[in-house]
Amino acid sequence: MSVSPAFKHLFRLALCPVLLAAFAATPLHAQFWDSLTKPKVNITLTHAPGIGLVIHHVAFGPIATSCAGEVVGHLTPILLQSGVQVMDWPSLQVALARQHISFSGSITQASTLRLGNAIPPTVLIMVNVDSCEQEKHADYTDSKVDDKDVRTYNSTLITHVRGTLQAEELSTGRVFSAFPLDMDPALATHSTEKQPEYPSSADARDDAVVQVAQVASQALLPWTESRSVYFFNDKECNLGDAYKLFKSGDIAGALKLSQNNVEPCKTWPKAKDTNQAHALFNVGIAQLALNQPQAALDTLQQSQQIKGGFMVKEAITAAQDALRISAEYQQAVADSAQFDQQQSAQAPTQPAPPIPGRTAAPTSVEDRLKRLDALYKQGLISKEDYDAKKAEILKDL
Repeated sequence: MSVSPAFKHLFRLALCPVLLAAFAATPLHAQFWDSLTKPKVNITLTHAPGIGLVIHHVAFGPIATSCAGEVVGHLTPILLQSGVQVMDWPSLQVALARQHISFSGSITQASTLRLGNAIPPTVLIMVNVDSCEQEKHADYTDSKVDDKDVRTYNSTLITHVRGTLQAEELSTGRVFSAFPLDMDPALATHSTEKQPEYPSSADARDDAVVQVAQVASQALLPWTESRSVYFFNDKECNLGDAYKLFKSGDIAGALKLSQNNVEPCKTWPKAKDTNQAHALFNVGIAQLALNQPQAALDTLQQSQQIKGGFMVKEAITAAQDALRISAEYQQAVADSAQFDQQQSAQAPTQPAPPIPGRTAAPTSVEDRLKRLDALYKQGLISKEDYDAKKAEILKDL
């Protein structure tokens, strides 16, 4: 006897609830079901700068390629917005010339110490980008839209960036490990009719440079990472109320309520071990979100002892990572305080002469024009920017 496709479909629909009910009777089902139904929240982890110091003053060394200059151009405002005082390469050259010091960019301990004696306490940054090559790639992808076969043509432009960022303490000659700047960002255009034109080469390059500058900033500044973790919203034990507070941004309130939920949950009507584990789990997540990684780890391990599973293991891993990251950040802060103290002790008793830079513009028209010429010759500003700024300066005459 043949069976019609419609009957088969109805049979599958009738069978699905039976299979789900059978799966719900297994120990694994609770974790699987929770992963599908329980909400997630975001926690933020703050990393130490890649060089291990929280710095306040930097000077950029010579720029060898146009791509390196573009990276420095995008990196500089990121540093300035974070409160770091920045001296660009032309300004550094002016400062060194006043001290009759010549520096070509070749780093040795002797040259580094001479630089440290010539300018205020500073970390010298060398950005080297050897390659900004671009590669074109054309392909297509097939998919179904409303039960119809659709082919999408893709034209992708990949920018291969290869370089390094290196930092040196000028007061001590300490050289940090080179920070890699190797990235392959891509821009693409799409069409369902024919192979589209490739994205603009200039746009793709600028997009790549912006991304590289952002990565480079992680070597010099603290940076944050967002992670998504589960947070239980069970009706039992008031866990849903704690979740609402967390989602509204009142994490401290969510922690307090979660902590208050733990004890009553032990005698809550119809509450199970699972609910008690969830109550402790929420406490740990709130502690993690409030940058209390050790307390979070202890609490999550208590939750695991009551009712384990991949969700709590995932949260414990996040807490362990947060504990390590927090320790690295605190060490960077301590090292920075020691570094600043050493620099203050070595600072000259007489005030240093004013040094032109991005944070302190030259006062005279002559100095401003010289600095503008230096920026243009280094390729850090365009001809249009140069002409506009020059006209603005000359107005002051």
